[in-house]
Parts: sequence; C-alpha cells; structure tokens
Amino acid sequence: MGLPIKLPPPAFEELDVARKLEYIDRIYELVGGQEAGHVTDWQATILEERLAAHQSNPNDATPWQESIERARASLRKSRG
Repeated sequence: MGLPIKLPPPAFEELDVARKLEYIDRIYELVGGQEAGHVTDWQATILEERLAAHQSNPNDATPWQESIERARASLRKSRG
C-alpha cells in the first residue's frame, strides 16, 4: 500500500487560508487536474442549469475576482 501519510502535512495548520488553498491546488495538479476527476450526473445537471441561467442573463454574472474578494471579506468578518 505504500508509506503511511501524515495528515495534515507538517506545518499545514500554520498556513493562512490562501496558502492552504494554493497547496491543495498544487496537489490537485500533481494528480492530473481535471483528468483525475469525474463529473457525476447531478454535477453535470447543476452545471447545465447554471450555464443556461448565465446565457439567459449574462449581465447578472459577478467577476471571479470580485467573488473571491467577497469570500475573503466574509472569512475575515467571521473570524472577528
């Protein structure tokens, strides 16, 4: 089976949220990124619904960077 893996990796808990997410993204890329995953039927349905909603009202979309900043602000606020 291989060597046992210590979870979380050493020093992971000391990282801020942005660095933890970067770490996770890098691991995801190492295992094959999009090729490693499989979209389930329910995920495909949700994606199709959201794409159709966007195509119907493209001006309702929020830019990615704005969404990220809103999520970060919410995290900061929840932490006090």
